[in-house]
Amino acid sequence: MLRPIIGLDKVEIEDRARVIGTYAITAHRVEGCKAVPSTPATRSRIDKIESIESVLGLSELCTEASKRIKRVPLG
Repeated sequence: MLRPIIGLDKVEIEDRARVIGTYAITAHRVEGCKAVPSTPATRSRIDKIESIESVLGLSELCTEASKRIKRVPLG
């Protein structure tokens, strides 16, 4: 759901949510996830990232996803 709202600021997103009827279900506060490591990683290793990406087949997934793009008017 990032693509439709990525260029909007918070107020614009909230206004859009009110118009399409989703604001009420997202406006309440939710406590964050408590499953956080005591020493979180603060940087990535490129060799690990490339290894994981090669297994995932991201290029093929992106190609397939781009074939299925649909525009949905929000208002």
